[in-house]
Amino acid sequence: MSLDFLFRTPEFGDLSRAVASPERPLSVHGVIEPAKPYLLACLAKTAGRPVVFIRAESAPLAPFERDCRFFLARLAPEAGSATLAPLSDNPYFEVPPALDAASSRMRLFRRLLTAPPALIVTSLGGLLKPVPRPEDLAGLFLTLEVGGEADHDALLETLGRYGYAREDLIASPGEYAWRGGIVDVFSPWEANPFRIEFDGSRIVSLREFDISNQRSLKRIERLTVPGLREFPATPEFLGLWTAAARKRAKGAGRDLDAKIAAL
Repeated sequence: MSLDFLFRTPEFGDLSRAVASPERPLSVHGVIEPAKPYLLACLAKTAGRPVVFIRAESAPLAPFERDCRFFLARLAPEAGSATLAPLSDNPYFEVPPALDAASSRMRLFRRLLTAPPALIVTSLGGLLKPVPRPEDLAGLFLTLEVGGEADHDALLETLGRYGYAREDLIASPGEYAWRGGIVDVFSPWEANPFRIEFDGSRIVSLREFDISNQRSLKRIERLTVPGLREFPATPEFLGLWTAAARKRAKGAGRDLDAKIAAL
């Protein structure tokens, strides 16, 4: 039996049209767990718009998305899938999100700018934090090119605003350092850090280097650095956020003041 047999059934035709229509809510029952990746791949092929599937909080996302990807590769090779992972296991514990989780979500946001996947698998925890607005997505990534114009001080300000930690000598992903006209940054997307060399307001060199001996590994022409925060941490954004939070505080002034200071 070929994998496209479902497309030939009238019941799937009705389901596909209902999913594509925004006019009514839809509830589907009786699909057994092993069949869900196949059904979602079929819907992602025919719906005409991205499909977001929300898994139960206790169910792992990665194996399920892998199964969806298996069927998509055979039914619609041009339609990709992705996972929107939660930032933390328990959002009510006030601890910084893990770097791996932040990096994974940023990969998805980058794909939304270039080649949006047809199917996104997530959980309630993945949706508890509002995702960035479409108009804010591009500002969460910085692209540098050899020969391009760039301001050294503005780059340092951007890395700090993105959530990178300043160090005298970088040792781990999520850190940056600078001395004179050289800026080092360790993107969580890369296996090694990169060294950016300036000549005035122009980038003259981009090099990947070995963290243990500081020696160059190879030269590159272009580098994209992802942010580690899902909001544009500009004074304008923080001012709007503070005003909106104070308007909704309803007596939680002292706690809100502490959160504003932390932000």
